[in-house]
Amino acid sequence: MRNNLVLILTTRCNFKCKHCIREYYTKQYDLSFSLIKKTLKDAKELGIKHLGLTGGEPILYPNFDALIDLISKFGFTWSIVTNGSMYKKYDYSIDRHKSNLKFIAISLDGGTEETHDFMRQKGSYKDVIKAVNYYLKKKIFVRLAMTASAKNIKDIPKFIELGVKLNVNALKIGGTIATGYNKDLQLTWAQKTSIYEYIKKLKKSDLKVHIDYGTSLYTFTDENHFCANVDDHEPTINASGEYIYCCDTVGQGAVLGNIKNEDFSDLYIKGIKKATWLKNERRKLILKKKFFKDFNSCNYCNTMLKNELHLQKKIVLK
Repeated sequence: MRNNLVLILTTRCNFKCKHCIREYYTKQYDLSFSLIKKTLKDAKELGIKHLGLTGGEPILYPNFDALIDLISKFGFTWSIVTNGSMYKKYDYSIDRHKSNLKFIAISLDGGTEETHDFMRQKGSYKDVIKAVNYYLKKKIFVRLAMTASAKNIKDIPKFIELGVKLNVNALKIGGTIATGYNKDLQLTWAQKTSIYEYIKKLKKSDLKVHIDYGTSLYTFTDENHFCANVDDHEPTINASGEYIYCCDTVGQGAVLGNIKNEDFSDLYIKGIKKATWLKNERRKLILKKKFFKDFNSCNYCNTMLKNELHLQKKIVLK
């Protein structure tokens, strides 16, 4: 059982990244603060210990500082995933609740300014470097997170070298998740496998920084292996208050229910049951050799759960 709960606080973002799985929302959604209060109480009773905060850009959530106060009051640890562009705006909450802050993950999609800025926006690379140095001086655990794609795969060694040079605490590399509008960024199965094996080799080396791979690089083809989020369901709530299967399901996610009118504990059980169903269906498809495009990736769950996806407009994943 996972002891993490992911909160997608808002769809508000000051970037429009090429690989983003959240779509580009014209209408902004913010997770109801009153619903968060109710959910945290239920989550505490279920043994949840850590809250992962993401978006959008978390600091753009209108009640961010009040939320961190509440998280600490309940005794949870917390982490954020950020693009690093507004790093000083997190100061108030960090300074008040640093003891509960587990890590800050900063997105860096390449080892050079040219590559990263192409994937995100001009000037963002320099902001990331400033953010990393700023947080490290505050003695905060910093993880650099790269989303590998067809456009930046050659930059992976430079990304790792930069992480070592900056003396960050950890590196994590995932793959671009298919959305229907980022086909030019998709990695082939062979590319994903090569990245996975490369990281696996580095994990056994004397690399001076911890390195790991994201579930979006999953490439196993046998019926007994599953990505972490299928093997052990991680509860996630989106900005609309909907309980979704996984934070890697596209749009606002694959919706299993809504915390507005359902108990968190009941929704959590739904999530576990859905994970079991996905495992069993995957086994059946493998044994029958009924593979589809990018079967061994996040595209499996996004395709199998396509009827549950909360999308602005229909996108073709398969």
